[in-house]
Amino acid sequence: MLQSLCVKRTPTLFKNPSVSTPMLIGISHPAIILPDRDYDELQLRNILSHELTHLKRFDIAVKWLMTIANAIHWFNPIIYLVRSNVNRACEMACDEAVIRKLDISGKKIYGNILISFVAESHNLLVAPSITMCEEKKTLKERLESIMKYQSKPKKAVILSITILLVLVIFSLTLGASFAGKNNQDSSSLNKQIQFHISSTPTQNAFPKFSDSEVLAARSIVEKYWRAQINKDDNSLWATLLGGKPANAMWSLKDFDVDISQVNISYNPQDSDRLSYLQHGGGANSNISIENVIVFKVDFNVKFTGSYTGPWSEGNYTGWSMTLVRKDKNSPWLISATGYC
Repeated sequence: MLQSLCVKRTPTLFKNPSVSTPMLIGISHPAIILPDRDYDELQLRNILSHELTHLKRFDIAVKWLMTIANAIHWFNPIIYLVRSNVNRACEMACDEAVIRKLDISGKKIYGNILISFVAESHNLLVAPSITMCEEKKTLKERLESIMKYQSKPKKAVILSITILLVLVIFSLTLGASFAGKNNQDSSSLNKQIQFHISSTPTQNAFPKFSDSEVLAARSIVEKYWRAQINKDDNSLWATLLGGKPANAMWSLKDFDVDISQVNISYNPQDSDRLSYLQHGGGANSNISIENVIVFKVDFNVKFTGSYTGPWSEGNYTGWSMTLVRKDKNSPWLISATGYC
C-alpha cells in the first residue's frame, strides 16, 4: 500500500481504546492510531489509505502551521476562518484521492466508515493531528462530495491551491499588522501612564489592601486616564460611580486639550481616605474605610484649540482620585476626583 500511494515514510501503527476515530500524528516520526476495535480487510484498507494520503501530502505539517498561526494571531477573527477552511480542504482533498478509483459500492462503504466513526466520536483533545472524521457538521458535505465525485482538471486543482495559499498569507499579514498596531498603541499608552507606590508615614494606621485589590483599583484609574487621552466617553463613564451624569451634555471630543505624562502613585496610608469619609462623598453613606482607596495623579494638560473644558493648561500635581466599593466582592469605581 505504501508503494501504491508513493509514500516514502513508514508510519508506526497503534491501537488505542481512548481514541474514537483513526488519526495521524507526528511529523518526523509519524504514527497512525486506530480505535481499539475489529476491522475487516476493506475497512482497514480504506482507513489506512485515508491516513497515508494525509501523510504523503504533509497535511499534519500544514495543521501545525495553522495551529501556530492561530496561537500568534488569536485576536484576528480571519485566522479562525482560514484554519477551519484549511482543515476542511485537507479532508475533502484526501477523500477525493481515496475514492478516485472506487465504484459506487466502494464509495458507499467508505461513507459508511465515516458515519460509524462520527457516531462514536467524543472529541478527545490531542496535539495537532489529522483525524479521519473531525467534525460532525462537515460529514454531510463530505458524504455528498463522495457520492457526486467527478475528476477535476489539474488547472482547477492548481487554482484552488493558489487561492488557499493567498488566503493564508493574507490572514497572516493582516494579523501581523493588527498586532503591530495594538502593540504600538499599548506601548504608547504605557509610556504616558506610569505607576509607583509610596509609603509616607502618617498618624493614622489605615487598613491595608492586598496587591490584587490595589491592582483592581489601579486598573480603573488607568482606564479613566486612557479614556481621557483617547477621548473615549463610554470608557470614561464606565469608571465612574453612577455612570454618566444626568446633566452631562458634553463629550471629551469637545475639549481641545492633550493630556500626557500621566503618573499615578499610591500610598496605603493616604489621609484623603479618612477625609473622604468625614467631609467628602462618604460622609453621608455607610461606606467604611476598608472600601475606600485613594490614588494621586500627576499629569500635563496642553491646549490645542479654543474650547478647553474644565482644565487649565499646565502641570497638575497630586490630583486626588478616590475609588469606593460596596464590599470586597464588588468592583471599584471612581467617586471623586480633584484637589482635596
